[in-house]
Amino acid sequence: MAYPLVGESKHRRLIELCRRANITTVVDHPDIAEGLSRLMSAAGLQLPVMVEVDTGLTRCGVQPGAPARDLAHQIARLPGLRFAGLLTHEGHAQVAGAPDQVRAAGLSAGQMMAETAELIRKSGLEAPIISVGLTATAKITATVAGVTETRPGIYVFYDRSEVLHRVVPPERCAATVLATVATRPTADRIILDAGTKALTSDRAGVSPPVAGHGIVVDHPDWDLNSLSEEHGATSIPADDPVRIGQRVEIIPNHICPVINLFDSMYITQGERVIDQWAVAARGKSQ
Repeated sequence: MAYPLVGESKHRRLIELCRRANITTVVDHPDIAEGLSRLMSAAGLQLPVMVEVDTGLTRCGVQPGAPARDLAHQIARLPGLRFAGLLTHEGHAQVAGAPDQVRAAGLSAGQMMAETAELIRKSGLEAPIISVGLTATAKITATVAGVTETRPGIYVFYDRSEVLHRVVPPERCAATVLATVATRPTADRIILDAGTKALTSDRAGVSPPVAGHGIVVDHPDWDLNSLSEEHGATSIPADDPVRIGQRVEIIPNHICPVINLFDSMYITQGERVIDQWAVAARGKSQ
């Protein structure tokens, strides 16, 4: 569970999960560690805990080096907890710029983690898991000596951001949003029935920023340039023969939040729908 778990309701859910599954979580502050320690001690359980390290994203995470080492030792001393290693999400590398800059940011994050782990080991504490995570740099950070785990979450589906990063071509993107041409107000503009409630408002995760809200499959010259809740305004060539009512597929900018917007996914093989999967965590928050 790569998120800081704070508060009574989350702690109750954590205890229930720990009684029927192997759960590991992260900590980036002593107060969070102490709260988890009291919880686990009272329940007679031991929770593996990883120190979350900020390698440049400036979101959650303690700083690499000595601050991470010190927090690891604090965790190791607390009853009910077991220090399990280090974890980072090098999301900043996604928007670092050109491919060589993305690569450099990914390598830097992996090296920070490996160096911090070595510092911890020299201080007398084992650090068995060194976990990094970002699809755009997965093949890069995984090459850093000392890294033991990579978490490239978007690889399950891929999305427009990964296409722009040249991780995959569009045809490797497994999840698309099916939309209908709702109207054609002008010759060079159509409205799709997919707005922010279907595609989210997320921009593509690249730098410099790229406009647009997705790739319209089989229509590379269409520009899905503006979204409101239920409308996807799309610029098209004036002589395009597209018809009102026509169905199109959209590869979203960022597939992760898109999945959460739907109750189910339709699984296709060629032109056939072969299954329907419920989105089990639909509408769930941390």
